[in-house]
Formats: sequence, structure tokens, C-alpha cells
Amino acid sequence: MNKTGFLPAKVIHLHPTNLCNLNCLHCYSSSSPKKKDEVKIEFINEILKNLQEDGYEILSISGGEPLVYPKINELINFSKKIGLKVNLITNGMLLNRVIDISSKVSMFAISIDGSEENHDVMRNKTGAFIKLEENIRILSSLKISFGLAFCVTKKNIKDLMYVYDFATKYNAKLLQLHPLASIGRGEEVNESALSPKELERLYLTAKLLEEASLEGGVKVQIDLLPKNSIPHSRLTHNQLSSSDPISHQINPIVITENGKIIPFAYGVSDKFKLGNIEQPWKDIENNYRENNFYKIKSLVQDNFDQCQKSEEKIHDWYQSLVKCSV
Repeated sequence: MNKTGFLPAKVIHLHPTNLCNLNCLHCYSSSSPKKKDEVKIEFINEILKNLQEDGYEILSISGGEPLVYPKINELINFSKKIGLKVNLITNGMLLNRVIDISSKVSMFAISIDGSEENHDVMRNKTGAFIKLEENIRILSSLKISFGLAFCVTKKNIKDLMYVYDFATKYNAKLLQLHPLASIGRGEEVNESALSPKELERLYLTAKLLEEASLEGGVKVQIDLLPKNSIPHSRLTHNQLSSSDPISHQINPIVITENGKIIPFAYGVSDKFKLGNIEQPWKDIENNYRENNFYKIKSLVQDNFDQCQKSEEKIHDWYQSLVKCSV
């Protein structure tokens, strides 16, 4: 861990809307076709400009389904203009919209939930996998850069090599592995969350696949923290000061569909929010330095303590922060 956190770059996770064309069983933001919350583009642009000046480098647009956000083109154009690299997380159902903006997006991360049977169940839609594969085949033929984001559960962990081979078959650049988050509708399928032993298995398998990717092929990333890395990470975090840029402590930073600015992960308690994007940046920044910095630093230290005391060898760091914040 360095001053950007556990990530190699400083990331803004933006959820401009919670409207979605699917109603997935495990959606951490509880998005669906019935939801209508969205953030006004003028407020998004203003906060992105300030966050870029603070040191953030990548905008990761999620949702909901970001491709149904009516101002998606304006959002991407502005982000690139101010120097942000743009990634976009999509369910892969809206092929034409992906193609339309493909020249402006550095990477599409397309969600997948394992084999056809498991994917369709979690996506709550028969035929979702067939449509997904059809669209991915077209993206691959057009040489549009994409990765796969695999939400790993107790039920689909056996599909890991299937998904890796699927990614390889269609020339995906990246395979991101995310354990099921038990927030939003994910709480309703909490029985599918990975056990500590399954987290160990997932982590070790991912590390083997990461080593293989060094020789070419699909790059693998996983959002898990081994317990033996905690002492070094804690020491680095302790060196942070309230005078440092916000991006030195909070990575990623999250903007929700109702404009809240929260640290680290969707679902972190409002007790730790930095404010709302409709507020003046100076107010957000001053509140952070005088108040939020110390609260957030304490949250991270408490999470380190809990992970250190636990008998578990592998930790879902960001989701443990969510739980610790409540």
C-alpha cells in the first residue's frame, strides 16, 4: 500500500443513476428499471474538476446501468477534457451504446456471474447470458477493449476457470474478481457470500492466474487483502496528514446516485460522508480537513485492528470497511 491506497491509481467511482435495464438479485446499489434517481450533470462536472485537481486520475462510471444515463456522452467528453481516464462498468446488454462511445472509453468492465445457468439466475433474466456472449463476441471482433467483472459467490466459485477461459476466448484484457457484497439486494442473497475458506481459495487461485498473466493473456485482479500485509499497510496509513490531498487517504472515492460523497465503497455509513456534490468544493474540503479526515482515519485503523485480531487469513478489505462503518 502507498499513498493511493491498495489501488495502483487514484479512482473516482461514480454512480450517476440507479436506473437499470436489469433487476439483478445481488445488486449492491439495489438498482432496477423502477428506480429513477440520478445526479445532475452540472454538479457532476464541477465535482469531477475539483477531484481531478486534488489528484484523482481515473473515473469509473457504474450505476445502475450507466449507459441509460441520458447525459453519458456529455459526462465522458467532459471527463476526458479535464484529463481523467474513463472506465465504464456495464451489464453488456446495450451493445449499440457501447459501440457508440467505445472510442472515448479506455476500458469497459462487463459484469458476468459464471456459467449460463448461474448468470441468468443472478441477473434475474432468462437468456441474459446468451445475449451477453453474443454482444461480447461482437466487441471482440471489433477489437473494442473490455474486461470482465466476475461477482464470486458460494454458488458460482466453481465457475472461476470457466469464466477465465471465457475471458481468454474473447480476448478480454482483464478479469476482475469481486466477492459478493452483502449490501443492497446483496443482503437478500447473503447465504451465497463466500466463507473464509472460500475467500482463501479464491485468493490463491487468483494469484496463480495473476502469475500466468505475466506471460501473456488475461490480466487478473482481485479485491482481497492478505492478513500478513496489514502491518505495513497500517504503518503507511498512519503517516497520512490532514494537509495531504484527499486522494492520499481516500481511494477510491464514491459518488452515489443521490450525490453523496463517501469514502472507499458503496455502503459506507453516512457518518463518514464528505458531503454532497451540490455543496461548494471549499466547504467539502474544509469539512474534510477539520472533521472527516480524523473520523475516516479512525475507521481505517479500527478496520485494521479487526482484521488483525481475526483468525481469517484473507480479508475483503472494502466490504469489511462497510461493516466497520455501521
